Amino acid sequence: MFGINMNPYKQIRHDAGMTLSQMSEYLGVNDRTIRRYETGERNPRPPVVKLYELLVKEKAQWNT
Repeated sequence: MFGINMNPYKQIRHDAGMTLSQMSEYLGVNDRTIRRYETGERNPRPPVVKLYELLVKEKAQWNT
């Protein structure tokens, strides 16, 4: 279903098992903004990118 061409922000959310609403709450932005990140319509600002990076690190720790 998901593959190589998936947007990296959507892939992170998917890998974390988070819904759009959960991700928007985690990042402190609205659902529409998350959709825009995931479609490439908008790029997240540096503080939001940092939160995505933290989520990836947390996910890696869950799997170890």
